[in-house]
Amino acid sequence: MRIRRILLVHPTRSIRALIKKYVFAELSDVEFVETENGESTLSELHMNPFDVIVSTADLSDMAVTDLKSQLGGTQHNAATPFIVLSEDEQGKDVASLQQSGFDHVVDLRMRPTHLIQTINTACNPRNWRKDQRYYIPGAKIFLQVSHVALETSLINISRGGCWWIC
Repeated sequence: MRIRRILLVHPTRSIRALIKKYVFAELSDVEFVETENGESTLSELHMNPFDVIVSTADLSDMAVTDLKSQLGGTQHNAATPFIVLSEDEQGKDVASLQQSGFDHVVDLRMRPTHLIQTINTACNPRNWRKDQRYYIPGAKIFLQVSHVALETSLINISRGGCWWIC
């Protein structure tokens, strides 16, 4: 099983611990790397690939929109999904972030299940397996078992092997 690597960006250590607790309670296939500001986040993004980035909208040293624009210049993470955690009580922040091009904006005050659903939407392990399977409708294969030739229908070809029906 492949582990999803999540970069968690928040200046407050207790909030990072709370978010990790929520996520670990629902998902067992995640690993967190934590940063607390934009500068350390950028250095981490240049060194390591991540499956998803979860960041607060309120960074101490740069705007989250600047962080997202610099994400395209990284070798490993140019197409990494970016989830922004909004802490705005009036909801104005969510609309402005969505207008800035963020696909995933989560209100941090909402239920933790919304964050879990957004992580699963942004980086779903089932989508990784789609690239490893091929389906060819009506395909047949020929097998020779103990000097007996068999013709069978092919169901699925994958990198790990193939499945067939006799």
